Amino acid sequence: MPTPRAATTVQKTRNFDFLFGRYSHSKYTIPYFQISMTFNDAARVLNLVNEMPDAASMNWKIEELFQRDIDWQRVERQIVPYLKNQERPQFFNSLTIALLPIRSDTLGTFATSESWNAPSIENEEKFAPGTICSYGPITCGYWGQWSDPGDDNARLGQICWNTDQVRAIAIDGQHRLAAIKELVGFGGEQFQHSSVPVILLVFDGSLGFNQEPTREALIDTLRNLFIDLNKHAKIVNRARQILLDDRDPASICVRTAVGTQLASGVSELNATPPALPLSLIDWHSEQAKFDVGPYLATILGLDWAVAKTLGIRPFEDPMAHDKTRRLIDKLERKLGIELNEARDRLKECVKFERPFSFVEEPDELGQIGDGFRTRWCRPLVHLLSQFTPYRQLITLRQQRQTLCPEFANWYAMKQCADESSGAGKASQLLGVFESKLSSRDPNPVATGDLKDSVTACNDLKKERMFAFTVVFQRALVLAFLQLTKVTGTMVGSNEASSDFELGTLLDGEADGDDSGDDIEEDASVGAHEQERAEDLINALNHVLAQEPDFLQKGWQFSWDDDPSKFARFWLCSLVNPQDTIDFTQGASVRASEMLLVIGLMWLYREREGLAEDDFDELMSRADNAEAGLNYKFQLCRERMWAGDTSIAGRILKSRDQDVEDDDLRWAEIRGRLSWLWTLINR
Repeated sequence: MPTPRAATTVQKTRNFDFLFGRYSHSKYTIPYFQISMTFNDAARVLNLVNEMPDAASMNWKIEELFQRDIDWQRVERQIVPYLKNQERPQFFNSLTIALLPIRSDTLGTFATSESWNAPSIENEEKFAPGTICSYGPITCGYWGQWSDPGDDNARLGQICWNTDQVRAIAIDGQHRLAAIKELVGFGGEQFQHSSVPVILLVFDGSLGFNQEPTREALIDTLRNLFIDLNKHAKIVNRARQILLDDRDPASICVRTAVGTQLASGVSELNATPPALPLSLIDWHSEQAKFDVGPYLATILGLDWAVAKTLGIRPFEDPMAHDKTRRLIDKLERKLGIELNEARDRLKECVKFERPFSFVEEPDELGQIGDGFRTRWCRPLVHLLSQFTPYRQLITLRQQRQTLCPEFANWYAMKQCADESSGAGKASQLLGVFESKLSSRDPNPVATGDLKDSVTACNDLKKERMFAFTVVFQRALVLAFLQLTKVTGTMVGSNEASSDFELGTLLDGEADGDDSGDDIEEDASVGAHEQERAEDLINALNHVLAQEPDFLQKGWQFSWDDDPSKFARFWLCSLVNPQDTIDFTQGASVRASEMLLVIGLMWLYREREGLAEDDFDELMSRADNAEAGLNYKFQLCRERMWAGDTSIAGRILKSRDQDVEDDDLRWAEIRGRLSWLWTLINR
């Protein structure tokens, strides 16, 4: 035990009860004290990194520079409003604070040769003789005698420090501390009873710190801890936010479209309204791709679909009142609900500069989820389950008996093990799980059967390549959303209509004004959307039945005026001139025009009664259209051929032909339309 030293009367903190511990391995031992601080104390005695002496002149690494600086917009617009929100419970993770000895505004060390003024501890009479110790300008009182910092009696006591000679620097939790300082600085009376857990690091050899007692060694340790704590503190990825966040309307809608748990079978597909079984969705990874493996969609893909369907973004900034107003507007229009209480509450938030949040009473988020379930779940589930390639994958999973929690958990564990190259704890856990499955009684499951099932899924996906790419699935959703603009009275009439460019459905336009996109109300809410989903899927399934390789990258069509002439159908929509898949969002938009044409042609065949010989009439209708279905078809054609960035323009550019030649551009699209019309009418 260090020798007690006399304390001097100095500026100091109050006493804090502590629990002492050490993180120790062969090279490093880091002593720490766990305490609790009120918000007022934290704001007064704790410091940000840029308040540390020598912070400006230290040779920070580039990654340290980014983590050292405070993102004040995040503090003011996210963290402070989160703490002010009285509608939700709040809790802060602990702050990690380094207690650094300072002499003449310069970082020092705890070396005994330096002269420090350790404060006297309050209520010194509470402590037994010889149990009050000083570590540089820090004083600790212990409730018992100890000889080694690892003794039990060294674990409990009280701590205070000389605020003139100690900088309590936040090396983890800077933004949380900055928010606390903001709250207290602007009169946060409501937080007078709030406290935050704090971990104090004290780099003193007598407590077990085992590095050289030099300023350089202290700086090196501080920097290493700072960068490691901040680098390894990952922000929760979007997929996890969707599954966990019960305050974001977009996340609520995504979760509404999928099953609530890993269950066996596909009963959720047949529910009213239906949902996608969770075992068919990639719920555990952080990627949007699903071109390999047993899934027909991902959580991120569904999030994208919801964002485009409703024209919304995640609700992230409670102080962005204008965006919140637009969000409420869109939710009401797109879901057919009323959020009057939310509107009134938003007005109050604007008036008094308060953060806004959706509340549980009335159950606004439940109302949003119900609205999405009623109008949009059925058509979106239809798109992602009745399209032939997706239905084939579901059937395969059923036949292989992999629509069950055991397979879903096994595949998630396998992906984790594969990411660690088959080594480490993830692989060990996978091995244990596989052993339990193979040895259970009854219904043992062989690992080889599980792997064979994944191989079978991959083989099926290769046969229908495009269907299992993100770029195509996005195109499918965009085409469906455009097709919903064809109202029931447009078919067989010349009803006037408005149209919108598919480009407005890109991510950057999610907050645009879409007030003209509303569809007519059917007697049954969601009936119109479901009908258009069925039209599109029936049309695509018909095309695939006629041409099973239609979704292959190199699929070619023949020209009606010269059957011996062939061209790549998906060139410059889904496929680049270099014969690689184009994964851009622009490709999704261009490909959606192709899919939309198929859906529109299906309506002409099924609702208008046009036959294969009526292609010229179909073109003539579009040429002269001013409203109705014909006008929709005209606009779709125009987007495909007009301009040098259209599908046709890109095709000509790839061949070094005259992009400005209208006749050449139109010939490329007319050839594809003619071939599709023949296919639709087989």
